[in-house]
Amino acid sequence: MTKDLTYYAKKFANLRVDKARGTAPHKPILLLTVLDLFEKGLISRNEIYLSPELTANFLKFWHQFVSSDHHSNIALPL
Repeated sequence: MTKDLTYYAKKFANLRVDKARGTAPHKPILLLTVLDLFEKGLISRNEIYLSPELTANFLKFWHQFVSSDHHSNIALPL
């Protein structure tokens, strides 16, 4: 089965996120961070470790896209 952009767009739209205090943005922001680092060549394997680059990019996207009162804790999606 070939997975196209529509398949992945649907998966992203249906992510399971915490909704106790409104939709938590942690998981989408972390996924966006990983995709960005992969595109830049900073992630090239199927193993992702907490690093200064990962944390800095997570915070960059957090401040760019999140306007709720959620805490910018990179560990919360996990």
